[in-house]
Amino acid sequence: MVIVIESSNPDTIQALTEVAKALKANFRVEPDGFIVSEEERKHRVKTLQRFKGGLKKYLTGYQPNKHDWYQQ
Repeated sequence: MVIVIESSNPDTIQALTEVAKALKANFRVEPDGFIVSEEERKHRVKTLQRFKGGLKKYLTGYQPNKHDWYQQ
């Protein structure tokens, strides 16, 4: 797994870099204004599609109304 950090905020980059190092994950920081190639975009979409609907089996059908947070 490679974490790609695409941000121009130096605080965000620093925080995410520390998290990636703590997790011992490979990461890279893309320069500001970097444009993702069509091939890279397709690769990302294909990767995300594998996880789409992965939590669906855990749905209970419960639909909270706007007052449920208070009643609990």
